[in-house]
This record gives sequence, C-alpha cells and structure tokens, in this order.
Amino acid sequence: MSGRPRPGFAEAVGWSYVLALSRVGVTTLVTFVLAAVLGPEAIGLVAMALVFILFVEMLLQQGLLPAIVQRSELRQEHADTAFWLVVGIGSLLTVAAAGLAPVWERINGTPGLALLVWGLTPLVLIQSLVVVQEAILRREMRFQSLAVRTMAVGLVGGVVGVACAFSGLGVWSLVAQQVSGALVGVVVLWRVSDWRPRWHFDRVAARELFTFSRHSAAASIGVFLGNKADILVAGIFFGPFVVGVYRLAQRAASTGVEISGRAMQAVSLPELSARQHDMADFARRYIRLQQLTAAVSLPVLGALAGVAGLLGPALGDDWTLVGVPLRGLAIASALTTVAAVAGPALQAMGSPGALAVISWARAVFVVLGLVTVGLLLQGSDDQTRLTAFVAVMIASAAAAFLVMAWVLMSKLRLSARAYAGSLLPGLAGGLVATVVGWGLATVLGAELLPLLGLLISAAVAVALGGLTSLAAVRPVVPLRRRRKALPEAEGFTPLKTPDRAPAQP
Repeated sequence: MSGRPRPGFAEAVGWSYVLALSRVGVTTLVTFVLAAVLGPEAIGLVAMALVFILFVEMLLQQGLLPAIVQRSELRQEHADTAFWLVVGIGSLLTVAAAGLAPVWERINGTPGLALLVWGLTPLVLIQSLVVVQEAILRREMRFQSLAVRTMAVGLVGGVVGVACAFSGLGVWSLVAQQVSGALVGVVVLWRVSDWRPRWHFDRVAARELFTFSRHSAAASIGVFLGNKADILVAGIFFGPFVVGVYRLAQRAASTGVEISGRAMQAVSLPELSARQHDMADFARRYIRLQQLTAAVSLPVLGALAGVAGLLGPALGDDWTLVGVPLRGLAIASALTTVAAVAGPALQAMGSPGALAVISWARAVFVVLGLVTVGLLLQGSDDQTRLTAFVAVMIASAAAAFLVMAWVLMSKLRLSARAYAGSLLPGLAGGLVATVVGWGLATVLGAELLPLLGLLISAAVAVALGGLTSLAAVRPVVPLRRRRKALPEAEGFTPLKTPDRAPAQP
C-alpha cells in the first residue's frame, strides 16, 4: 500500500533479526539491571499487573494484525476500517481494564496491585494507535522500519526505567519504563510509516476482515493463556516473590527465543502468505524456514541451559533460585521455537481455526496442570514450586509440538523423515552448546566473577553450537506421503504435483 518495492526474503530476514536483537539487547540489559536494583518482589508485582494488561492488548492486536498481513488483496478500505475498529475497541478495553483492576487485585490477594494496573492501563489505548501501521509494515516486509521503532522504544524506556529506579521510585520505575517506551513507539512508527488513515469506515471490508480475524483472535487467546498461565497461576497461589524469580527465568529464556527464532517467525507469515496458491512451493519454503529456525535457535537455548547456574550469583543473593526454572524453561522454549513457523504456516494457508484448536488445547493443559500444582504445593518451599511449574511447562510444550507437527505433516503431506530431517542440524548444535556452556560455566564460575563467567561461557557455547548446526544444514526435500485424495481444509487447494518435489535451491 505504500508503493515502495517489497524487500527480498534475505533482506527481510536480516532486518527481522536486527529487530529482535535490538529489542532483546536493550530490554534484557535493562531487565537485569532493574532486577539487581529492585529485587524479585518488585519484578513479580509488575509481572502480575502487566500480564493483565498484555491480555487486553492481545485482544486488541492479534485479531486484525494477522488478517491484514495474510490477505492476498488489501485495499485502502480494509486498512481504514481496521484502524477505526481498533481505536474504538481500544478505547472500550481501556475503560474495561481500569474497571476490572480491583477485581484482579482481589483474585491475587495482593494489596496495591490495582494501582499498578491503573498505571499500565494507558498502554492499551497507546497500542491501538499503531496496530494497523505495524501490520502493513509486516505485510510489506519492511522490518527495517520496525527495527528503528523497537530500538527507540528500548532505549528511551530503558533510560527512563533505570533513572527512576536509581531515584528511589521502586516498582513504579517499571511502570514508567513501559509507558514511556510505548509513547515513543507511537511517534516513531507514525514517522516511518507512509500509510495514514482516512475518515472512512466500510462495512463490507469489516466483514471480510472479521471472517479471518475471529479465528485468529481465538488462536491468539489460546496462545496467550498457554504462555502466560504460569504467571497467572503463580500470582494467585504463591505471591510476587515466586512470580518475580520465575518471571526473570522466563525473561531470560524468552530472550533466547527472541534473538533466534522469533525473527524467522515474524517473516514467515508474509513469506508463506505469498505462496498460498502454490502449495508445493509452500511446503518447500515451510521446511526450509523450519530448518533455519531450528539451526539458529537451538544452539542459543542450549547455551542458556548450560550456563543457567551462573545467573543467580551474577544478580545477587535474592536470585539464587533462578537457575532451576531457567534450565527447564530453556528446554520448553526449545520445543516451542522449533514449531514456531507452524503457527504462521496455518494462518498463511487460511487455516487459523486449526491453530486455535491446538492453542486452546495447550492452554487448557497448562491451566489444569498449574492449578493442580498450585493446590498440591501450597505448603512447599519455593524451589519445589518452581520446579513443578517448569515441569508442567515442558510437558505442555512437548505435547503442543507433537500435535502441531502432525497437523502440518497432514496438511502439507510431508513425510516424518522430511520433517525430522529439518530439525537435526539444530538439535546437533543445541547439544554441543549445552555441553560446552555447562563445562565452561563450571570452570569459569569458580575462577571469575559470575557475570563475566556467564557472558564468556554463553558466547563460546553459542558460537560453537551455531557453527555445528549451520555446518550441518543441507537442502531438505519435503517428501510427500502418498494419498488417494487430499482432504479439503479451510482455504486449502489440493496439490497437483509429483510425489517428490524438487529440492529447495
């Protein structure tokens, strides 16, 4: 819609990784500084408030953003209508979030939580102003512009948060970090985006967007609950200290995902959507994307699991328990990341309903498992609680991975050999990184300062694991299983191709 030429895949991937690295590099540094200054209690309180706001933001964003990216034809009427829908819904959700804040405080039994929710509530309305611009930039694969926005948000929010923390504002430093960063993000995104909304609302366009977005939103709710149920349940049963320790471990694990697999996932939806009418080409590209995602992400997460024992000593005595959940969450994140391309693939082929079912099944599994753990372990020590919570997350990630793999192999008629073959280079690199990271952390942790030992061990482990996985990467031929008739899936066109597709060049 901007009239600019669409960047090539390699350029889009490069800028997508710049986007991920810029977001993670700054926010991770800021998070660890704030964690060392403020301690687990403050981190846990804001995590409990922020998960409520993030749920509201997800309702606002995830329905229409994938619908705009996925459409084979996007008219000005679609963008205009989506913008005013999002702003209107965002206004209503902002009021609703503010009204429900005291209820959320009572559910968690944590005095003062409503005040933090009120402080974070403006994020919902702020986010509504950039949903459509971000969707259009992603559709056009202009990740350079998104990277500029992300770097500005991280830098400004980080500076404000750290300055407030050292000024003695305590937990409100984290609120100031979030709100200031979001405001800067709006300004920057409107500057880098060529698109501007008109005063126009088209009912036909709204119906067309809604047809797709209702399934996408349902899937997003399931994904959110599956990913955030741990914070929700831990806050209700165990309070802010356990949430704070768990949240920092989760943040470290998500850092590994962000700098490795998330960038490829962001590119996958527009890249695969452009091939939705040629499913043979779609299958080849999907396998290649998954192979590259595993090859890059698993060494990073393997290294994180190897050096996890040094994170607590590096941050201070209050964080001694963080190593146990970090190792487990690195494993769970590895399972989630290798299937990260599957979600965009289902959306791109017009089957968000299947993604919704899988996401909700995982969410139910996670919630039931965590509630059971919460009820059974109320009198247990914090380390036992954290270990049990992580075990549930690993089990849910493994189950979701297996189901997602089966669905994609069925829809694309992929053989188990081709699917597994795309993961082997990443698995080899991840194993090397884990062993190297653990060995170096054991030696250097006793010889150097914990933070220095952690950084050196992680860097060497990632380098050796990454070289191992990338050296093993080879073109994978997506062999297809023979079948008399291909089932008609939502938005799926039967293949008319030979049983063997040519290898990806």
